[in-house]
Amino acid sequence: MLFAWLAHRRACQTKQEERGARIKDLAPSFHEPLDTTDKAVLEQPIGALVEDVRTGRRDPVDILTAYSKKALKAHEATNCLTEILISSAVDWAKDCNKEGPLAGVPISLKDTVNVQGWDSCIGYSAWVGKPAQKDSALIRLLHDAGAVPFVKTNIPITLLTFESYSDVFGRTTNPHSDKKHSAGGSTGGEAALLAYGGSRIGIGTDVAGSVRIPAHYSGIYTIKASTGRFPKTGNTTSIPGQEGIPAVYSPMARTLRDLEYFWKAVVGMKPWEYDPTCHPIPWRSIELKNVRWGVMWDDGVVAASPACKRALQTVVETLRKNGHEVVDVTPPSPYEALRIGSALILADGGEAIISPMRPFESNDLGVAQAVHMLRIPSFLRKLYTLYVRYIKRDEIYAGLLDGWRAKSVSEFYPLVAEREAYKVKWWDWWKAQELDFILCVPNALPAVPNDGMKDGFPACGYTFLFNVLDYSAGVLPVIHVDHGLDALPPFRARNNVEKRAYRQYDSEGVGKLCRYAGISNQHEQTRLPSSTEILPSSSTSSRHPSSTTMPLQEYQVVGRHLPTESDPTPKIYRMRIFAPNEVVAKSRFWYFLRQLKKVKKASGEIIGVNVIHEKKPLKVKNFGIWLRYDSRSGTHNMYKEFRDLTRADAVKSLYQDMAARHRARFRSIHILRVVEIQKTEDVRRPYIKQLLTPGLKFPLPHRVAKSRSTFVANRPVTF
Repeated sequence: MLFAWLAHRRACQTKQEERGARIKDLAPSFHEPLDTTDKAVLEQPIGALVEDVRTGRRDPVDILTAYSKKALKAHEATNCLTEILISSAVDWAKDCNKEGPLAGVPISLKDTVNVQGWDSCIGYSAWVGKPAQKDSALIRLLHDAGAVPFVKTNIPITLLTFESYSDVFGRTTNPHSDKKHSAGGSTGGEAALLAYGGSRIGIGTDVAGSVRIPAHYSGIYTIKASTGRFPKTGNTTSIPGQEGIPAVYSPMARTLRDLEYFWKAVVGMKPWEYDPTCHPIPWRSIELKNVRWGVMWDDGVVAASPACKRALQTVVETLRKNGHEVVDVTPPSPYEALRIGSALILADGGEAIISPMRPFESNDLGVAQAVHMLRIPSFLRKLYTLYVRYIKRDEIYAGLLDGWRAKSVSEFYPLVAEREAYKVKWWDWWKAQELDFILCVPNALPAVPNDGMKDGFPACGYTFLFNVLDYSAGVLPVIHVDHGLDALPPFRARNNVEKRAYRQYDSEGVGKLCRYAGISNQHEQTRLPSSTEILPSSSTSSRHPSSTTMPLQEYQVVGRHLPTESDPTPKIYRMRIFAPNEVVAKSRFWYFLRQLKKVKKASGEIIGVNVIHEKKPLKVKNFGIWLRYDSRSGTHNMYKEFRDLTRADAVKSLYQDMAARHRARFRSIHILRVVEIQKTEDVRRPYIKQLLTPGLKFPLPHRVAKSRSTFVANRPVTF
């Protein structure tokens, strides 16, 4: 026992010293402050980075350097990194495939991902110093795509909790709350790194919400895959062979655009040629029409907190205002999914997650309680379950306790059959409701304080449901927690799970973010980016959602009529369109093309959509804008001038000005031309000319002139 404890302490110390030495031994350039070039790199979306690498405008090593600097800063603030691959990543960046769909893009990885020559101990001290012998299928795919893995991120020991702590690597904290709150788990290190800005795209795993709850806690985007869509073979796990609720690898990102780009890139690399468990299903571009949204307000176990419920209400109200069909739904019992799923995932009595642990090795407090319940004699557990069910009258908690035990094969098979029957029940209900997507909160609570899982371990019904069903699920930011609006009113908990979970609700914590989840059915990952694009265009992460505050992007959309026998090479049309996202840009392209050239969307095709970036986004410029808009009195042509940093910002100001002055709606305005005015003398409008006057001064009309006082300030001399 003593020797095992000493070996544990020695392994933890060795690993932490190794991590510190690898950071210290990096080239001096990685320890320098971020310069202007680094900041510009960090602001670019993945698509722009790839294009710059392909055209030679940026060197992959420079991109790696910028993200490495930021990642090291993130690690100082949150303790999010486990393995520092940067020294090897420099060589990978130099030799990366510059024609690949991810050319030069730095990728952060959950500690479970096996990289040849590097540890994947996932928090177990007994696995320290046992590097992977070969790359996993995912790493081979990323290298072939031109990506550059550069760090691995923290996880909790056992991978079965929503915090990220182990004796080997320490605790990862939420970057929004001054080290007081959890970043989530089990992909918590990845979420903290992305939220801090130290990575553009990261990869994690999800078996009960392990990418969605960290995204929910930390304020980032993710889409959990269904099984067979993302490479997973050759990696490390805490429960090898566990197929009752299969874990799936899924990406996480800072923006929805990056998330969609990465999904397309990975599927475009044909992952089924790297991993035999992947389905050979190519990416399909889908434009959603007549979407029907179902809203699940409560999973029947833990009611959504005021903060999370307000986020969901914000989304529902905004969708309805924008003409979408949104209906409240009561699906087949989500509690049944939680009961079946927890029984399946702990079918071995917790043996797989506990056996690698050394004596005195710390475990998550929530998992430790579950393990304690698994290990008590069966007759005592049955007595306690009877007490909870008939004396405490808590059928929910008693049902969960029934499943927390080791099971024989003859007990396991009926559980699998029960899972399959539940999936069929959901499928039939979904079809009867004619739904496209379901909205719900990803978790009942926003980010909990550190060690909060001691009370909240079983409260994962909103996420676990879609692992049991094997449906894809996405999470994105909506609102900030507000103590004034989100304080917890007096209420009586319905069961012990709800009672304990709400011990950790803290509406006064600073910086935590509330989310909502959009869920699609089983094999339709391609629909989720489109569905989530609908929502940010009307629901932003500000406290006052408004479509007019959505930042615009300039897109170049290229399309044509479909080839026919009479016209095998139809004319190609190109438009520059300002829109909040790619979906709206394509929609406006078809609207204008139908008006101008009588080409309809049904008989046409989009050839390409590109984002046009400002060449000098930090320079103030004068812009002239020609437009045409429809009003109640007819169609009008107009010319306006604006002074702003970018063309997109100038057009955004135009839309606001037209709405205020002329009550013109977004859809009725056609931007004909946007030109930067190079010479001051070419400026026509007085409201811009006055800003160009040399020595410009602004009067202070309300300043009060001070006169000399009639009273003596000092006492007069009287002697």
